[in-house]
Amino acid sequence: MQKGSWRWSRHPPYFGEWVFQYLSSILFLTESLFRIMCWWGIWTLSLSPTLKHGVSSGAQKAQYAAIVSPLLTMVILIFGSGIPTAEKPQAKRIYVLSHKEGASGDELSGWPAYKEYLRSTSILIPIPPAIYRPLPLFIKRWVLLDLPIFHFDEKTEGPKALEESRPRE
Repeated sequence: MQKGSWRWSRHPPYFGEWVFQYLSSILFLTESLFRIMCWWGIWTLSLSPTLKHGVSSGAQKAQYAAIVSPLLTMVILIFGSGIPTAEKPQAKRIYVLSHKEGASGDELSGWPAYKEYLRSTSILIPIPPAIYRPLPLFIKRWVLLDLPIFHFDEKTEGPKALEESRPRE
């Protein structure tokens, strides 16, 4: 997990999908290639002709779809089938492996190493760990979307996870 794009983001495929959706909408809405460089601004500016009714009805509907599509994709990846289904289950699995009876040395060190990885790696937007690690928790949570709903709490959820992982008799 410490190599390549996984070193800078815990979910680089989701970030890539999100960027791809925005870039696709920009390519659909713009005519000149130089505007691709500032896609956020162009995506925002693409609202203008639609809101001023400067295009035909069919084109206006297509622009609305091009505007809504990346937002919907982002919401689904952040709150639906993307990050929530990956973040907590992964943490739970590593926690259980490092706390099971007879865990090896590598498994015992897995949970502390994973917690350090979480502290130093952005959840979505690729940021070098040296920059991400010292950021205030407020920025990490509410600007970079490392929301509390994604976190495995070892104090409250840990005992239950260990109980669930024990073989039943």
